[in-house]
Amino acid sequence: ATGQRLLKISFKKSLSSGKSFEVLPAELIYPENLVSQDTVAFFSKKLPINFSFESFKPEGFEIFLPQQFHSAKVVEISTPSIFEVKADAVITTKKGLLIGVLTADCLPVLFKSITSQHSLVVGAVHAGWRGSVKKILFHALKQVFTEKKGLPEKTYIAFGPHIRGCCYEVKEDVLEEVEKSFGTVEHFVEKRERSYFL
Repeated sequence: ATGQRLLKISFKKSLSSGKSFEVLPAELIYPENLVSQDTVAFFSKKLPINFSFESFKPEGFEIFLPQQFHSAKVVEISTPSIFEVKADAVITTKKGLLIGVLTADCLPVLFKSITSQHSLVVGAVHAGWRGSVKKILFHALKQVFTEKKGLPEKTYIAFGPHIRGCCYEVKEDVLEEVEKSFGTVEHFVEKRERSYFL
């Protein structure tokens, strides 16, 4: 994708802090608007089916992954855990904590925001159609802007690989939820013959 570089897996990624970690066993996408001296950010392409996050121990980092359930729940965390806390969006200010979400067809969103106190807030959002009609990304960013004093003009967002409208056929129940949430389906849905694609 434009503005992103694809990097293969057979190397270590070095950080300016001197920390390094063995990258995941998949091709990684580093969003250039997020990766910086103070931020590690990446999307992975498909992981092996038998991959264990419990065995992924990057040197110098701890990991937090939520137990996702297609909600609008946003949690702020400061301690590591894997699949113990139910949420679909995660924010943190803790250094050395890798946060993330797992997706297949759904949209993964990563962001960082500089606050009015010049600190850093980072976030990861799982935004499938259910979370999107519940406005999960809006709720995550609202929490960052109101509670953490993140500055909208210093907030950077990256969208990861996800299914597209060419391929994601939906039924009328999904159209109804989209229309109820956004007031229209016009900008979100394409009709082809007797089928709808989101």
